[in-house]
Order: sequence, then C-alpha cells, then structure tokens
Amino acid sequence: MARLFLLVTLLSLLGVAGAVEIEILEADRLEQRPLQLPGGGETELTVITGSPVRLQVDGDLIIAEYVEFDTASRTLRIVGPGNVGYDNVSTEGRDYVLDLSSGELNFRDVFIFTEPLDIEGLNATRQPGQIDISAGLFSPCSRCERDVQDYRFSAERMNFYPGDRLVAFNVTVYIRELPSFFLPLMVVPLGPEERRPRFNLTRGTATERAEVALDWPYVFGANAFGTTSLRYYADVAPNLSNGPAETILGGTVEESYFGGGFEHRFYTERGRGELTFFYTPPFLPEFNGGERTREEFSYTAGFETEAELGGFQT
Repeated sequence: MARLFLLVTLLSLLGVAGAVEIEILEADRLEQRPLQLPGGGETELTVITGSPVRLQVDGDLIIAEYVEFDTASRTLRIVGPGNVGYDNVSTEGRDYVLDLSSGELNFRDVFIFTEPLDIEGLNATRQPGQIDISAGLFSPCSRCERDVQDYRFSAERMNFYPGDRLVAFNVTVYIRELPSFFLPLMVVPLGPEERRPRFNLTRGTATERAEVALDWPYVFGANAFGTTSLRYYADVAPNLSNGPAETILGGTVEESYFGGGFEHRFYTERGRGELTFFYTPPFLPEFNGGERTREEFSYTAGFETEAELGGFQT
C-alpha cells in the first residue's frame, strides 16, 4: 500500500503531460520540502530517503540513499553516491542529475561497468545512445586477478556507445603500468566477443620466448570486415635491472622477431569470400633444440556461392 501511495503521489506531482513512468520499489520516507529560489520565487522538492532507495524511472534502475525531485524543473537528483543501470550498462558515481524531459544524465566520479570492459572518469554526460566522459581510464584487464595489469589506457575524453564502440581521444597506452606510447585517436569495437580487440602479453624466461600478440578488428566498406594480427617475439636474458624491458618482457632483449597477418571476409550478391594470411618469422636456436627454424607463410583464399551454385572452394 505504501509503495502504491508513493507511486501515485509522484505521478501526480510530475503531471500527466510528462509521460515519465516513475515507480518507487523501495524507500523508507517520502516528504515534501518548500524551497526558496534565488529570484524570490518558491518551489517544492519531493525528497525520498532510504537504505537504500530503489526507483524505476522509465528504463533506468536507480539505487541511492537520498533522491530529490524538483517538480518545477522536472529534474531528479541523487545527492551523494548512487547507481544508475540501463541496457546492460551499470554506472556508479556521485551527484547524479537526470533531466526527466530530455533523459540527459550528468554525474561525476564516474565508474561504468559493461561486459567487455570497465571505464572510469571525472565527469560524464549520458545522451540518447551514448555517454561522454572526461579525463577517463579504461582497460579490458581491470577484472583480471593480477597485481599489475598487462595494459590499460588513459584518455583526455571518450565517447562511449554501449554495445558498439568506445572512441577515445589523446590516449596514453600503459603496458604493465609503464606509459609506453601516445595515440591521438583510438576506436575500440565493443560488439560480439569475436569482433573485439584482443591483446596478450607473455613475459619471457630463460627457457621461453616473450610474445606480444595484438588482434584488431576492422571494417572495410559496407560488405567486408576482418581482423589484423600483429606479433612481436623476443629472446630475453632475465636480469635484475628492473628496467622497462625487464618489466614488460621479462628480461634484456637479445633478439627480436616480427610476424602477423590478417583474416578478411567479404560478401557479394552471389556469396561470401575469405582471405587469410599469416607470417611466422625464423627463430634463432635458443629455444628450438639447437636449430634455427624456417620462416612460414600460411594463406587461404576461398569463395562460397549460393547453395545451388556449389560449395566452398579453397
């Protein structure tokens, strides 16, 4: 009965013309507080408190301890810490301001949790279909059970499109917490798992070669896409210098190797095609039984037509 009363009260305060559905799922107290405006006018705030307060506002699930509605400006505010979740995205922050007319959401001390990666930032503004973040950090490795992440990124600002991509500007790339290089622009695909960037760093030892592996998806026109793969290998001599090479690769680099390739797929009116190529460099004999390996080139070319026109040819 109390939940129904609070719901009806809020709907009547906001007005039928607002077309905003608000439901209080959990709360301890609701009260009306008069507010004197700087220009001399008056308005009234609807204040909801609880441990916690849980609200459903259209598609947003709001969790906080102190929430207030300004019915005159049609604004919802979370005072202090709170959580707003929507469309498989969970955000944590402080001092949220939600414009009930436009759906724009502003908050600070930003934490955004998604299935592919986590994002931190100083301030954020959510608009339909995207979240703009200033002074941010992000890393797919943030949930790895490691004291030092293999890699992470900091950016001056970011545009996050949930379920699609993250666009970051003025990016510093950290490898094992060392600032390694700078990128003016970085686009991170966040679609299905097979279409996301993959990065793996294997530190070398006295008996195993170090390897840095990067697989980066791309789109080529409206009917083609693929993945570019880059590989760096290094024979290392472990030491106690604690320099950049020791920190990142496991030791002083004695010999370097480069490899990589691509996997490309395309579609036409008659079917689909595939082109792949990968190069593995020749390695020195340290880890290969005393013999230098041969370089390897592997490639595939194929096209699959409609079923009635034949099968896949490689």
